[in-house]
Amino acid sequence: MVEFRVAGPSDLPRLSSKILNSLDPSSDFYKENVTKFGIPEEYVRRAFSEEALRGAASKGSKFYLALEGDEIVGFCQMVPQGGGKAELERIVMFPGYKGRGFGSRLLELAIGDQAREGRGEIIVYAGRDERTARAFYEKNGFEFTGEFSVDAPWGKRIDLAAYRLEIGRDIG
Repeated sequence: MVEFRVAGPSDLPRLSSKILNSLDPSSDFYKENVTKFGIPEEYVRRAFSEEALRGAASKGSKFYLALEGDEIVGFCQMVPQGGGKAELERIVMFPGYKGRGFGSRLLELAIGDQAREGRGEIIVYAGRDERTARAFYEKNGFEFTGEFSVDAPWGKRIDLAAYRLEIGRDIG
């Protein structure tokens, strides 16, 4: 049975370890989350280190977990943006747990929690050509707001699609 909850400080070392141990360059997880965007592995290792996750949490990021027993099978991160907004920085379901509705349930938990904290809007960005991610956001009530390109911190230009969700709006 998969359970969903807000991550506490003691969960961050386990989350970091889970992500870093999933960085096998031949895995689908790696190909879908690292290779596709041309992200250098050392950048990913720094970004998901225990220190980086603790730093993000200390600046207001909130992590949400999907767990089967003690195993983390998915997570998402919300970053407050001010003005009653938060950004869904990332949502990841690990192999074997995608396509089973767990991502939507994890997102629902995170959105509900953000609403309780007074946020009325969630924004998220997906790769312009990430059809699966874009369909996921649309299925979960996010509205497409446009496309743009940015220079990523690792030196590559990436094309993004922007979405927003007004919290409290009925999801079709």
